[in-house]
Amino acid sequence: MTRNAVFQGFWINRYRNFPNAWILTLSDGWALIFQLAFGLYILYAGDRLWACLRRWSIQGIHLSDIADTIEPPEDGDNLELQPRSSDDDIDNPVPSAQEQTGSRRLRDADFSMGEAIEAFIGLGQSNPRVQMLRDECTPRLLRKIASTAVLVCLLMIVLAPLLPWLLSERGNKRPLVVSKYTPDCGAGPLAPISIQALAYRISASNAERLFLRCSAQEKRPTMDKITEQCPEDALAGPLPPIKYRQVECPFSPGSCPRNHSGLTLDRYLRPTVLGYNSISPLTLQHRLACAPLNLTRYTIPTSKFSDQHVAALMAFHSPYKDLDEGAIMNYMSSTHTLNGPNQASSDFSGWDGSYFNANWGRNMEYIMLPAELPTNVSEFEDISPRLYHKDGTSFVFLFYPGKTVFHPGFYLDTGKITDPIFSATRNFGRVTLLPDHEATALACVEKYRFCYSFSRCSSWIPSLLDDFFTESNSGLHLSPRLGGNRAYLTEEFTKHRHLLALYQSLYKHSSVARYLSCNPKFILAESGHNGRLAFMIHETKQWQHEVRAWFQTAYILARSELHESIVKFRGHDNTRPALENNRKFCSSLLFYDSDYTNFNAFGFTLFISVVSIPIIWDWSTKHTPWTEWWSLARMLPEKIQDWCNFISLILQMIFLLGKDLVSMPFLFASRRFPSPASFLRDAARPVSPSAQASIV
Repeated sequence: MTRNAVFQGFWINRYRNFPNAWILTLSDGWALIFQLAFGLYILYAGDRLWACLRRWSIQGIHLSDIADTIEPPEDGDNLELQPRSSDDDIDNPVPSAQEQTGSRRLRDADFSMGEAIEAFIGLGQSNPRVQMLRDECTPRLLRKIASTAVLVCLLMIVLAPLLPWLLSERGNKRPLVVSKYTPDCGAGPLAPISIQALAYRISASNAERLFLRCSAQEKRPTMDKITEQCPEDALAGPLPPIKYRQVECPFSPGSCPRNHSGLTLDRYLRPTVLGYNSISPLTLQHRLACAPLNLTRYTIPTSKFSDQHVAALMAFHSPYKDLDEGAIMNYMSSTHTLNGPNQASSDFSGWDGSYFNANWGRNMEYIMLPAELPTNVSEFEDISPRLYHKDGTSFVFLFYPGKTVFHPGFYLDTGKITDPIFSATRNFGRVTLLPDHEATALACVEKYRFCYSFSRCSSWIPSLLDDFFTESNSGLHLSPRLGGNRAYLTEEFTKHRHLLALYQSLYKHSSVARYLSCNPKFILAESGHNGRLAFMIHETKQWQHEVRAWFQTAYILARSELHESIVKFRGHDNTRPALENNRKFCSSLLFYDSDYTNFNAFGFTLFISVVSIPIIWDWSTKHTPWTEWWSLARMLPEKIQDWCNFISLILQMIFLLGKDLVSMPFLFASRRFPSPASFLRDAARPVSPSAQASIV
């Protein structure tokens, strides 16, 4: 993961609700500094809160500084007011000059929370401010100040680490980040595919492994229990849901076996489900329809007196392209069969133990037709006319089990496999079965179209066009090959031009036909294949599970390639002019990255406003001018030292309290100390005025 491809700063996640939509993304190093700074700010706010509460406590307990508070009589406006005597009101005496001076000293003294607690518990004899608190405060005032200090301290100690942790998505170590524009990204995504075949096959194999890791079961995944969440960096969200249904054979009548229907899968690729930061309702619909083939209608004998036949699935007399004799011979040598299933085959179908002399004696062999990654659309137009679809791309997947024997999954516990592709009814040992056919075939047709709000859609287009955008000498037009009059789709593309690059990348890489041309295999059957044995084959629906696995893996490949093309430069040819707003396309991809930390920007703003209230209160009370910032900065080391002393005091109190709890039974047993009840009574007993005078 390159740090240059991740945006750091404030951004909006378009498909989250309001409180969680505003996000601040920082690298882990800056995030740590940010959390420490926020924690120190909370501690500073706690210190200012303590200063305000300290002054409020002193003003609430001490009497007024005004010595003359005698109210004038109602009928004596011209009477001369005399100062109050200390004997006028015993319950509300006039404060003496010493008490007034002490009140001012307490309000002006900047004693810390630790000093207040030390004065209350009797520590800090050498500290003059602690001694002043004992001399000037009554027990009630001292108790109130100390309790306020403890509460403020505990509150700030809890909030200082807790708030940064909550605002960082509860310490999420793998947050969702957004990409940013890089020159490589701006040049690459819209260029034609120029990746070498080996590199593309590696990407397809990685997508297969990623799909298997996203499966729910540990050993043998099936499509019945595939998780929707795929925890990988390349996937920013759950796999989009698939709508699948049983349909009639999508090809000419008689092409599919009897009593076997086809399967159609649909996926609606909206920006929000793709992990793309856009709320546009424009959707790319991807459809794949597959069905097993009855090879009887597609095989011809290679000689009159031979059991060898060729699966005639290609139209060699296509009006679009002339195949030479060498291409025809290569095709026939790769698709021939020994014994059916077809009308001219031998009566015995399946393995009879003579595989050493068979041409297809290998295990689990696959052939994709057309076999190579297409460079021209006409290659897929060479398919048999019975399979050809004008609005889609048709392809055939041939399967040769070879020496492989199947282990049924016991889903129905029938003792045989009736799946048309993995058909096996002859026992080979106690729990394994021999395949009934030397070759079986699965045919599919794939197509795409655009939809607006799932209701208004364009016409279908094949999956392997060279480009679904119309182009001219000046570059790309705004409109893809929508077919017909689709003004509302063109208008949507005009408003969200960056979606052209998004759907161009998905169109090129999400094709199942393109994926199988690089990685031809049954994914689930191969994952349970060991030597000659294929484990846990579903007895009736294995081919349907395989088709769904193809569909999911092709999407993972497309999502991974999209991620790679934006985050990492993949060496695309820069032969075509890029769209002028590729910058927005490259800065809208969402993905997971463990090197960054996200903060809830809205929550941060809210909490920083609340935490700042004590600071504003303190400034408004003290009328601190802006010119005193330097003096406040000079006080910072002293405040830090006060907090360190306070923490040391708390630890010392805990140690002394534990020590006293251990020794308390022995002290009470010696009877040299008063009981706790008598001690509390003496402490609560009021001090007489004469005793107070003697103390003063």
